[in-house]
Amino acid sequence: MSFNGWRVFLLLAVVGLTACGPSRQDSQFAALSGYAKALRWGGVEEAVQFLAPDYRRRHPLLPVELSRWRQVRVTGYRELGDARLEADGGTLTQTVEIAVVNRHTGVERRILDRQQWRYDEASRRWWLWSGLPDLSHR
Repeated sequence: MSFNGWRVFLLLAVVGLTACGPSRQDSQFAALSGYAKALRWGGVEEAVQFLAPDYRRRHPLLPVELSRWRQVRVTGYRELGDARLEADGGTLTQTVEIAVVNRHTGVERRILDRQQWRYDEASRRWWLWSGLPDLSHR
C-alpha cells in the first residue's frame, strides 16, 4: 500500500470510529450531569426528558405532581458518592440529596432521591427509571 493509500485508510478509520458516537461512559456523564442541571436550573419539564420513554408512558406526570414542582425551587443537588454500576455495566444506582425551598413559605427541606439509571443500546444513552423525586413526603 502506498503512502497515500495509508493516509486514506487512516482517515477512513478515524471517521469510522468517530461515527460510532459517544462511549457508554461519556453518555453516562452527559445523562447524570444533564439531569442534575435540568432539575437545578431548568425545571421539572426539562428534567422529565431524562425519564425513560417507557416509564413516562406508564407514569405520566400528574397535574398534582406538576403543581408541587411549581411550588418549590431546587436550591441544591448533591450526589452522595454511593453510585454503583452493576456488573453488566448497564444499570447504575445512586443516592442524591436534593434541597428544595417552598416558594410561598421560604422553608427549605431536603429529599433523598434513590435513582436507578439504565443504559439503552439502541439509543446509546442512559435513562432514568426511578422517576422524579417525590415531593409529597416530608
